[in-house]
Amino acid sequence: MQALAEGVEAALRAAGVPAATNPDAIVAATAAARDAHFGVPTTSASQLALQRRGASAIRTDRGWTERYFALYNASTNPGGARQAGWYPVAGRVPVLDNAVVTTTSMDPNVWTPKTGMFRMAESPLVNHGGWSFGDDSITPPFPGVYDISARVGFTGRSGGTTRAFRAEVNGRAYGQDIPRNTAYTGSGMEVPLSTTVVVLPGESIKIVALHDTTTALPFTLPRLTVKYAEPV
Repeated sequence: MQALAEGVEAALRAAGVPAATNPDAIVAATAAARDAHFGVPTTSASQLALQRRGASAIRTDRGWTERYFALYNASTNPGGARQAGWYPVAGRVPVLDNAVVTTTSMDPNVWTPKTGMFRMAESPLVNHGGWSFGDDSITPPFPGVYDISARVGFTGRSGGTTRAFRAEVNGRAYGQDIPRNTAYTGSGMEVPLSTTVVVLPGESIKIVALHDTTTALPFTLPRLTVKYAEPV
């Protein structure tokens, strides 16, 4: 069998058939190495050409496989992205997992973002892929679809009928949960939040909460996990 394979390979070489390699799929240890191979397309035409080649790179420094996507166009490139570039498609995709418990005070009937969650460099348990942090927001490393899992805690102050929370991306609400059925008289509660958000170029994610008691009410965010799903 080996002799047969070697004979076929020799015949192909003699006929001028190139070796069975794929120049559009490489292994790269850095973004610079990837760009040295594929180049950096600067026009719409060259970006679309690179996408149509199926250009992909296994990024050994990141742990994921990425593909190039040109700019989305409903008629000419429905498979594109909102921002041309390289995006993870498999492997160890970007994820943030944070478990620091801090408290934010919120006034009644005002959607209030969780603050202080991301101030400390040591606070994220997992920060893979290059996330950035504001005092009350996180910015993912890529525009895309992200899955969010969180636990929001409200302190044990009675009164009112509303304890609400949701994820927001530049003011767009996702996964709103408002328990309004009965007057709130408990000694505190912790409620899960699970939702999927769309983050466009330049946008950030916040976790916000609302209540309708007569005085300020503290809330916490004991757990927050955000995981990249796909380009957008």
